[in-house]
Amino acid sequence: MVDKKVKTNDELLYDPNQDEKDEKWSGRKERTNLRAGSSKKGELSEKPATSATLTCPSCMTTLCRDCQQHESYLHQFRAMFVFNCLVLTGETMTYKIKEKKRRRGRDKQEEGDGELYNPVKCAVCQTKVGVYDKEEIYHFFNVLAREHP
Repeated sequence: MVDKKVKTNDELLYDPNQDEKDEKWSGRKERTNLRAGSSKKGELSEKPATSATLTCPSCMTTLCRDCQQHESYLHQFRAMFVFNCLVLTGETMTYKIKEKKRRRGRDKQEEGDGELYNPVKCAVCQTKVGVYDKEEIYHFFNVLAREHP
């Protein structure tokens, strides 16, 4: 008969309390965002200062906890402070601004000078998730958003 040794949690690299620790950490981060949206020091705001928590659509890695949703394009967000993101400084993208000009009763759109952006990738899986502009703002459009209640 073979006598099998039962491995301990330490040997299995398992912490049975990790879920509770993670939940407390996440709760502290969300409470920080709630306080940031408050007008009085130490008081919790009813609405968080952020629109959503953003994650990568491929690997579900958290990219941003503090962002603002675009007014017109509801699937787009902008943020200043992110993590797990790589800005590709060697690449640039141009968004051409279309200007409407009127000529003989007809509307004509002409492309003017464009705005330059650098692509942004998820640091974990390399999925393109948005762009970075010259004003040091991240614009996310390929992300999953978890809205705060």
